[in-house]
Amino acid sequence: MAASSDLVAIVNEDDKTIGQAELEEVHKRGLFHREIFVFVISLHQKEVLLRRKSDDKWTAPIDKHLLPYEDYLQAAQNSVTEKFGISLHQKFFEELCSRKFKINYANGINNCFIKSFIVKKNVSLSNYPIDKTDAVELRYFSKPVLYNLIKEKKWLDYIAMEILKKYVMHELVL
Repeated sequence: MAASSDLVAIVNEDDKTIGQAELEEVHKRGLFHREIFVFVISLHQKEVLLRRKSDDKWTAPIDKHLLPYEDYLQAAQNSVTEKFGISLHQKFFEELCSRKFKINYANGINNCFIKSFIVKKNVSLSNYPIDKTDAVELRYFSKPVLYNLIKEKKWLDYIAMEILKKYVMHELVL
């Protein structure tokens, strides 16, 4: 994710860029902005990779606020290269969904357009540098375990849970 001092793209209700602002200000004022989520599914399609954040919620291994000059796919590709040290052609990124979310938090509103991608690739966890401010743990989950996480709700980030439930679960096999 972008640091609170990073500039992110501000968009209108039609997802057209209309400016830029610091992320903290965007959330404080409830301005629309863009984010991406990238889920990684192992090649045998039996497991999905998730990241546990410092708040103990599981989410996509990659989620990011878009910078003013980035498009969704470019941000996804750049993030995979940055996080896993591998450069992937755009053909490896399958777009799962494009959704608008509005989430109220104690200190602001997250009004965002999110494009979610799936990458089917075996990614070595040893290549992932664990930044304790960003991730506490990285782990592959099978479909039955993921189903239980979704059922309990409290262990998943809300946006990640919605995307997993509606778009990722059917990609996994037992």
